[in-house]
Amino acid sequence: MLTIGARDAERRIIGGLIANLQPGWKWMHLQRLWVEESHRRAGIGRLLVETAEKEGRKRGCLHVAVDTFEFQARGFYEKQGYRIYAVLEDYPVGHRKFMLRKTF
Repeated sequence: MLTIGARDAERRIIGGLIANLQPGWKWMHLQRLWVEESHRRAGIGRLLVETAEKEGRKRGCLHVAVDTFEFQARGFYEKQGYRIYAVLEDYPVGHRKFMLRKTF
């Protein structure tokens, strides 16, 4: 398990990332990514993902996967180089869940 936090100048937590590392399988799965709304679009999410990817590579992972809903962060992950490999329709009903992956 990998946990990374982001803090502001006053040391308040403004974001974080949790990833499951499976170095024996050469995979990492990003489970949670959160940035406080007032700090979004400032590059914090990108830095959290980049830091996690760097640590995953350091620990022997060759790939990383994440899933997100159409009403969440699909575009964000695609900008980070992730590509869709599967779509789950009607999850929840009327929406789609995207599974994305990236190879280092």
